[in-house]
Amino acid sequence: KKVFSYNQMHHIPHGQESRTTNQDMVHPMVKTYENRIGSRGKTLWTSSDKPLQYTRKPVDESNEYEKQGRVIIFTANEKRQPIYDAVVEEKAISEVSGWYAPQHELAAMSKEQKIKLIWEKQVE
Repeated sequence: KKVFSYNQMHHIPHGQESRTTNQDMVHPMVKTYENRIGSRGKTLWTSSDKPLQYTRKPVDESNEYEKQGRVIIFTANEKRQPIYDAVVEEKAISEVSGWYAPQHELAAMSKEQKIKLIWEKQVE
């Protein structure tokens, strides 16, 4: 076990493509809200969860931050399959599509129509 300062840890901005590669989803923003809705009130980890193992990526000598040890990149050794929950997905679709149409219009729309609306209106 190695300890490091969380004050030095930060998010690396990335586009939709890198976030969604190899994922089966309705839309990236819907997936974001699925995760938010699905994680409310749930324990993130329990003692029965199998820990996910990571490998440190070799240092890229052309990257000054990595060379100085200021950036360390880890990759997961295995992919975990997300748990699909149709109810949570439906709530996420309703929430995101609700940004673009009034409730009385959404009530008359099918799931596929709401998804189409999201793809038409949602931009990165």
